[in-house]
Amino acid sequence: MSMCHLRNISFDETLVEMYANVTHVIFDLDGLLLDTEKIFEKVACMIAEEHGKKHTWKLQLKIMGKSAKVGAEIILQETGIPMTVEQYRQRTNEICKEILPAAEINPGVEKLVRHLKCHQIPMAVATSSSNNSIQIKTVRHLEFFSLFDHVISSEEEPEVKRSKPFPDIFLFCASRFANPPTSSDKVLVFEDSYFGKEAAVAARMPIVMIPDQRLDRSLTRGATLVLDSMEQFKPDDFGLPPYGN
Repeated sequence: MSMCHLRNISFDETLVEMYANVTHVIFDLDGLLLDTEKIFEKVACMIAEEHGKKHTWKLQLKIMGKSAKVGAEIILQETGIPMTVEQYRQRTNEICKEILPAAEINPGVEKLVRHLKCHQIPMAVATSSSNNSIQIKTVRHLEFFSLFDHVISSEEEPEVKRSKPFPDIFLFCASRFANPPTSSDKVLVFEDSYFGKEAAVAARMPIVMIPDQRLDRSLTRGATLVLDSMEQFKPDDFGLPPYGN
């Protein structure tokens, strides 16, 4: 398979051609639709500093895409912060209630979502966030999130047995469409995290990855397309209606 590079865009031509007939789209939430990952990282750093510990990028990478509970378990194990998982999550929620509502929609995202909605492309959100967290971070963007067919939280759905990097959340999310896709390769996933990418690959769904600029590019391997920003995405590359139509 050949790998092409252009303007910080990398894609596997063979895979893009293979997935050129997408009918449904699923978006990750944190770091992809909203710029919340940097907020969560800031909160984790604040809590670590309160206990004389340090929250590193290496540690942040381990929890991106994970549920809040699993993320807290990893942080406490790695840092030795003297708190229970519930205490850590409670402290996180206290801080997040104050700063998370400031989260903005990432560049290029609203243009794409409204374009797909205009062309009646089924869209959904698949996230590891709890419903309470979703409500806090989307409070300023309620009309925007009403454009999606549904929002699935792996923390709230008992049918989602395993979190990312397992494919459960994407497969379940796809099954919830009023008119489900005929096969998983018809569902395009947008993700920013390594574990999210791995989950989409395991679900046999094409994946557009827009990772944090600090992420080692070797960890994007397996993605159909890797971008620096949603502003670089061209819908017609995957058989979706092109911009301007």
